[in-house]
Amino acid sequence: MVYIFLGVLFIIVSVLRFHPILDNMGLRLFGSNTGDALIRRVYVEPNVQNAFLISVGVLFAISVLLGWHVFLVASGQTTIEYYANKNKANQARFRGGAYFNDYDLGMTRNFEGIFGKTSYPLQWMMPSSREPPGDGMNWQTCKTAFLDQFDNV
Repeated sequence: MVYIFLGVLFIIVSVLRFHPILDNMGLRLFGSNTGDALIRRVYVEPNVQNAFLISVGVLFAISVLLGWHVFLVASGQTTIEYYANKNKANQARFRGGAYFNDYDLGMTRNFEGIFGKTSYPLQWMMPSSREPPGDGMNWQTCKTAFLDQFDNV
């Protein structure tokens, strides 16, 4: 997920930095903003236009993937669990009940369960050498989290 975030950031910066149309409008965000005729090109080469369109397409696709994975982490499930839980929720709704995911501990605790506890949440996006929480095989559920509250008293 860190690499998806960094990839989106790289594409955004490269689009904003190197796009000639933005440069022609005087909206160049990085570098010189002089009125030089050599810097401001009226004609945009087709290769640059194609590169820009490909970059925007990749930016959109990676942004969708980033949003999907943030949703999955925030809801405490994998892709396969999402479809299984969706089916269980539909069955429960058909019977007039409700279905709750056992592994959904709330958004903050779900992120902490995947990325570890940090004092500054944006550290989750940075590569680190710290050990991940847990053993990778057993995960905390709503029931065990509720019982752990009484163990700490």
